[in-house]
Amino acid sequence: MKDKEFIKNRGLYFGIYLSIFPFFYFLFDNNLSLNIFKLVFWVLWIIGVFYLLYIFGKEYRNNYNLFSFKQVFTLLYKISLRGLLILFVIEIILWKGLFEERYISLQTSLMQPSLNGIESIKSELKKDSADKIIGIEEYQEKLEKLEKYKTDINDQWKDGVKITYFIKILIGRLFLFVFINLILAFFLRKKIVI
Repeated sequence: MKDKEFIKNRGLYFGIYLSIFPFFYFLFDNNLSLNIFKLVFWVLWIIGVFYLLYIFGKEYRNNYNLFSFKQVFTLLYKISLRGLLILFVIEIILWKGLFEERYISLQTSLMQPSLNGIESIKSELKKDSADKIIGIEEYQEKLEKLEKYKTDINDQWKDGVKITYFIKILIGRLFLFVFINLILAFFLRKKIVI
């Protein structure tokens, strides 16, 4: 029972930490640069994730003489799962329920550099085609792929934010946390000392 309580409480703390980032996302305006986004939402996020999970695992490990890789991984993944489920619910409430238009606006402005990049790639392709570096068929094929990509980006939010969007993100995060927890479990395991 003590183990379940520990996992439940640390999962709640972890979920609260993860839920801070969706709120920070709204503090930025539509001029948010991709570099700032990566710094705040990836670097700081990953440092905090590793630190918190390491502290939780170390805290739990200190109560046992033997703490195998499997035990560490299971503990960390259960904590991560609870935290990610809390984040999942918070994101749906914020981004689907309360501020859907604002979220779409921020996402669209974040993707704008990609759309601008497509135009520069098109001009490079046209130049390469004119200089006979690539053939006409290859030029048309690449141009069609770029247009499809641009259309997909523009049409992504046409029907608003869908719940399936959040489910895809959750699944991707669960897979990411498998690797994060594998790394941490390797460092947190305790071997038998004879």
